[in-house]
Amino acid sequence: MLKQILWNKKQAAPESKADFRREIGAELRRMSRDERERLSLMACNRAVLIPAFDRAKRIMAYMPTKYECSPEPLIELAWRLGKKVAFPLCVEGNDIEAYYAEDEQDFLSGRYDILEPRSGLERAREDELGLIIVPGVGFDSGLNRLGRGAGYYDRFLARCTGVKLGLCFSCQLAEKIPTDPHDVKMDAVITDSQSIFGENGQF
Repeated sequence: MLKQILWNKKQAAPESKADFRREIGAELRRMSRDERERLSLMACNRAVLIPAFDRAKRIMAYMPTKYECSPEPLIELAWRLGKKVAFPLCVEGNDIEAYYAEDEQDFLSGRYDILEPRSGLERAREDELGLIIVPGVGFDSGLNRLGRGAGYYDRFLARCTGVKLGLCFSCQLAEKIPTDPHDVKMDAVITDSQSIFGENGQF
């Protein structure tokens, strides 16, 4: 059974999405940079083992914020293996478009100070992405995802047919998080310490 480590036993468990975001955010801010880098590498070492990573010729990842689990080891490996890697660009309507980048020179600081693909790059079609590596504030054992609240990823993921993989630290994983009807579930969630797969197995 997954352990709820976001609060001590004397406190009530968070009930709303805002409560979860606040609790998980506090937990992430307590982590050192070295710890984030170490645990990110551990999570990526788990993610690279799923068949979907090996099989996909075109994948989507993300450039992490300061406190997010970083997929950069996976990105660098994908580039070395000759895979095309797309990255999200926030656009009007609280939506995302994905564009292929080939190295660090293809990024500029964008909305929310997140590195985003520069203009002029090839746009990725949602139906050609075999694996989508997804960030989140939190995830749960039912493969539900908690985002930042604007719905960018939910709109984008609803159009994707590839394997949706949530990547996070163990402290971001809960037994159950609040959900809404429009929230898109993951096919798998991988942390630095465990891998959770949906009904279709290990992909």
